[in-house]
Amino acid sequence: MRITAQQHLIEDILDAITTSSYGIGIGLKCDVTSKLDGDNSYIEFVPKKGCSIDIKDWFWFGYHIR
Repeated sequence: MRITAQQHLIEDILDAITTSSYGIGIGLKCDVTSKLDGDNSYIEFVPKKGCSIDIKDWFWFGYHIR
């Protein structure tokens, strides 16, 4: 999954990957790449081989982001 947004939003998502329990879990199950470039910033989550993420985990991860 790739999310393209303003830089401050991507920074908040990156912060949540290290501070939120859902974010930490998703970070362990996915390869995460990002680029901070103003309005062209993005973050991309690619599940690691053999891993899957339940849709409810994405919901709660999003809920806990600032």
